[in-house]
Amino acid sequence: MGFVTFSTEYIGQMADEMEVAYVPDYASDRHTDPLTRELVLALIRNGSSDRLYSDALANSLLVHHLTSANKRWTQGSSIGKLNRKQLQRAMDYLQEHLGQELDLQSWAKEVGLSPYHFAPLFRRTTGLAPHQFALRHRVERAKSILATGDTSLSGVAYDLGFSSQSHFNRVFRQYRQMTPGEWRNATSF
Repeated sequence: MGFVTFSTEYIGQMADEMEVAYVPDYASDRHTDPLTRELVLALIRNGSSDRLYSDALANSLLVHHLTSANKRWTQGSSIGKLNRKQLQRAMDYLQEHLGQELDLQSWAKEVGLSPYHFAPLFRRTTGLAPHQFALRHRVERAKSILATGDTSLSGVAYDLGFSSQSHFNRVFRQYRQMTPGEWRNATSF
């Protein structure tokens, strides 16, 4: 017996509707359990003559697959935290998009989670909410740019994805207890 493959779009739509925490990277289910085997055999026996019946069985198969994958994922990871692979993917995504407006949905999708599940897992793993973590990371990057370059403050703010120079100043002061200009003056010799 072969295997059944679902389109990525179909899996994503079903996962959103189910609000599952984990969406597998692959879209196939090798027929390893009795329910999957019976559903696929029913699809083959029935053929494509009854589209509604086939669609209902395919939906059932995908719901079963996503539910099983989420049970295995929950059992195989630290409960309530991102695993190493997920954390690395989240950090890589942040690095690649640091100068852009970050949105939770895209960040969560990169890690294979729904935004609803990604945010609390990220917070428990890093100690900060995704937005706070991104701001802190932007400030750290700004510190090194300010210390080694002559880029204007507005240029640094723009390059790091702050909405304005005043927003950059406010956030920088919050994390460093001084303005970016004061930091630059204190670190240049």
